[in-house]
Amino acid sequence: MRGIEPDELIILGEWGFPGGDHREPAGIDVDDEYLYVSDRYNREALIWRKSNIEEGAPPDYVLKLCGYDVASNDRYIFLGDDQWGRVLVFDKGKLRSGAEPDFVIGRGGIKDEFIIQVPSRRLLAVPRGLYATEDLLLVADKNFYLPSILIYNVTEMRSGLEAEALIGVFWPRNPKYGF
Repeated sequence: MRGIEPDELIILGEWGFPGGDHREPAGIDVDDEYLYVSDRYNREALIWRKSNIEEGAPPDYVLKLCGYDVASNDRYIFLGDDQWGRVLVFDKGKLRSGAEPDFVIGRGGIKDEFIIQVPSRRLLAVPRGLYATEDLLLVADKNFYLPSILIYNVTEMRSGLEAEALIGVFWPRNPKYGF
């Protein structure tokens, strides 16, 4: 990032100044090419090319419908939607502002908008934390009845993908964030 020291503060876009757009960053990820920030307040993901980062730079891409966290690997961008209990998956090769998700995890399809209380290998309740590798997606589901970590094999991506494993965990208090 063009001459930026690691301890410098960079303000990207307009983040909550009086009279301006209100933003509530909830998740962040970075890869070789992009910086991803999920904006919980506006339910969108803001994406900057790392080569374009400078003070006040607007995002290069904006994706809608997300809520809490964001993760990426070489092929996909994963956006957590804690409102409808799903993870929206975008193919990086088709990246553009306003793109529709290519796949959805935690529901059978993108139009499935309903609430559940307890996650299963097929359905998510409240995905709040995401972490991706090339082969796996880990999802921290913070629901109140069975807080869980779900592990998905994303090598053969499709909508309605079932988790390979669901691990119930104990979180003292109410977990709000991810990994």
